[in-house]
Amino acid sequence: MIRKVRKLTLVLTALLTSACVSHQGQLGRNDNATRQRVDASVVRDVVYTPADWPQSLAADLYLPTDAGPFPAVVMIHGGGWKSRTRSDMDSMSHSLAQRGYVVMNVSYRLAPQWRFPAQLQDIQQAVLWLRANATKYHVKASQIAMWGYSAGAHLAALVAVTGPGDREFVEGARVQALVAGGTPVDLRYYKEGPLTNGLMGVA
Repeated sequence: MIRKVRKLTLVLTALLTSACVSHQGQLGRNDNATRQRVDASVVRDVVYTPADWPQSLAADLYLPTDAGPFPAVVMIHGGGWKSRTRSDMDSMSHSLAQRGYVVMNVSYRLAPQWRFPAQLQDIQQAVLWLRANATKYHVKASQIAMWGYSAGAHLAALVAVTGPGDREFVEGARVQALVAGGTPVDLRYYKEGPLTNGLMGVA
């Protein structure tokens, strides 16, 4: 697991720094590549959804103890869109925080009680909340990444690619990098799958 975290951290670092390429094609200084492992603290059960949201949702914040500011990662658990919890991603979140990332490990509404696009909208709210609280938690608001596995990777990818002109686009919810593992990308391949049908509300 530690080796996997190291490899994925390098990928994330490369993505975040490449997102900051100047108009001259020069990569900015990559401070995270040489950052030493640091201590990290956890703030649990932070509600990130607005008061009028259909379901109150919380996240755990993993914070490096250095001064910052730091790039940030929104962490999304898997579970076929219908199960599991953010606690699945605790170890990964803590490891990333020790390497100089603020990590927001989120919960989201689950299918089939909540149909798509509820899940996408939840994660977009997480990004908005993180940007709104960037100063308080020492976050570089211009360097936010998504990180997910399986169903979480699907949601992470959707947030990353949704842009102006898309029906679900939300101003301020765009991100600069994506790390996605085991991603179900084209749901047309799972037309008869109970998990995807539950997500989409197909009988």
